[in-house]
Amino acid sequence: MVLAFTACDRVDYLTTTLESWQKTNLKLVTSVQFFVEPTEKTKAIRAVIDAFAADCPVPVITHINPEKYGVLRNPWELFSNLFDKQLATFVILGEDDFIVSPDTLDFLEFGRKNAQPKTLAVCCKNMGESANDDPSTFAYTTNFDGNIWGTWANTWRDYLKDTWDFDYSSGKADGSSAGWDWNIALRVMPKNDLCCLVPTASRSYHIGVKGVHCTEEEYTLTTTTNFV
Repeated sequence: MVLAFTACDRVDYLTTTLESWQKTNLKLVTSVQFFVEPTEKTKAIRAVIDAFAADCPVPVITHINPEKYGVLRNPWELFSNLFDKQLATFVILGEDDFIVSPDTLDFLEFGRKNAQPKTLAVCCKNMGESANDDPSTFAYTTNFDGNIWGTWANTWRDYLKDTWDFDYSSGKADGSSAGWDWNIALRVMPKNDLCCLVPTASRSYHIGVKGVHCTEEEYTLTTTTNFV
């Protein structure tokens, strides 16, 4: 099980995000890897990663992208590197703007080992009506939530690698409500009769009101009391 992050230029967000991950059971993963976009803040981002690595119990590897891939392509490049080149069997997609609970990796490891067939991903956020405060229960849903999730090598090869949305073409004609996460939820999952394993008490929430992955309305939803 590999934990991997996409990161760009939000130094403060990444610092706070990694502080939350330091409280998790990092010994459950074989490595932590970062796929960093090249910007004027790359040096500062690397300093944050190096500080995290100093206290991390497993190897930390930093990849600086040869070009700026953007929010749609960078996650695909991350999965492709880890699954197709490094031959990882399960990869968790972390990002630089989500806080996680201390038992996040325990939950993901449970899902990795115990998910029923036709499960596309183990997701850390429950945005549905079944969400509550009980950290001991989970459910299967036909919805996909990209607020920290993990998937398997065979799922990547069979369902995700060749169907990824790189240009918002999965949404409406004006480009709204689109992207790789929407494509997974609205096309890939129903077409292949797939589900996701989710906790009833969420293990992640958004770090700030505004950002690539967040609107003010979504932020309100991601900081409800069902976070462990």
